[in-house]
Amino acid sequence: MKKIRFIIDSTFGIAPEYLEKYQILVNPLNVIVDGVSYLDGVEIQVKDVMEYVAQGKKVTTSQPSPGSYKLLYDRAFNEGADYVICLTISSLLSGTVHSAATAREMHSRKEDIFVHDTLAVNIEAAMLLETGIEAMEQGKHPAEIIEIIKKNKPESGVLLNLVTLDNLLYSGRVSRMKAFIGNLLHVKPVVLYKDAKVMILKKFRSEKKGYHYFVEYCQHLQKKHQGRIRLRLSHVNAIDRVNRLYEVLSEGLPGVKIEMGMEITPLMAIYIACGGIAVAWIFERD
Repeated sequence: MKKIRFIIDSTFGIAPEYLEKYQILVNPLNVIVDGVSYLDGVEIQVKDVMEYVAQGKKVTTSQPSPGSYKLLYDRAFNEGADYVICLTISSLLSGTVHSAATAREMHSRKEDIFVHDTLAVNIEAAMLLETGIEAMEQGKHPAEIIEIIKKNKPESGVLLNLVTLDNLLYSGRVSRMKAFIGNLLHVKPVVLYKDAKVMILKKFRSEKKGYHYFVEYCQHLQKKHQGRIRLRLSHVNAIDRVNRLYEVLSEGLPGVKIEMGMEITPLMAIYIACGGIAVAWIFERD
């Protein structure tokens, strides 16, 4: 078989052992704190981001440069790759895919480089990557692998249960007054992230009710869509909360593949905030 190397960005949040097993290369985005840039997940971690946000520092992000992608393409080919598949965070959230595509156009082997916008983020994007890895192991050509990833993308999404509305205020999703009242009442909103759109679905004062809503939502998805639903959980410094959610989902969704993912990446933690938990899903289709 031809050798294929995958390149992803740091928002995917893939376990180090998985990266090593499949020789996946990672291009970090940038987290900028008061004008100083740090490589996401390399020079800055989740706890650092949370501390900076708590201190009131200005924390923003930026995409990798085309030059950084060209270096990774060169490395993959120098290490024996016949093809490169580059998957990125949704273009509706970041210009990362444009950097990857620009670097491809500059490369002498651009015909062997396949750049794909996942239109997803973090644990959702990670599961799409894994469907691509499975297709690679079946001997599929890069173009076929991209088509399989595309087939598994529709109807995927992420549900978030937040302990504060401050992150939505930070991203401009709710007004300052609504955030103030919500936090005062200890409201824990359930937020849907789908196709780069954010929507507050429900607001709960009881953590338990929020978890059971996750079960009901996933049951609704199963009835509505074709394919095998697959779930993955993540969190921001909330291991106890995400473990409780895992138990509720496992009991309410027998037979569904439910996985515990990595903690949400530093860059994504800026928007989700400490204590937030997430469930992503995709429908796997052959």
